[in-house]
Amino acid sequence: ETGTAAAAATTAEHKGKRLNLFPDVDSVKEQAKRALQRGEYNVEDAYHTEGLWQQMARSGRLKSATCAMILLNAVWIGVDTDWN
Repeated sequence: ETGTAAAAATTAEHKGKRLNLFPDVDSVKEQAKRALQRGEYNVEDAYHTEGLWQQMARSGRLKSATCAMILLNAVWIGVDTDWN
């Protein structure tokens, strides 16, 4: 019965407040507007501006080599799965 009494007390507390199923339309529009005004995220913006490691991280060769390794790994997984 303590659970029933607690539920009744909670219900009594919420009677004065209106609970909405959907959020306020104006606040959703404002959030969408702010999200669209923000610039596109680019991880390279957080890199240092000088040094060997940031230069390597920004290089197109490293990006291409990374994509090639991912492709080769996917092919190897397919071959290994098929033949074993």
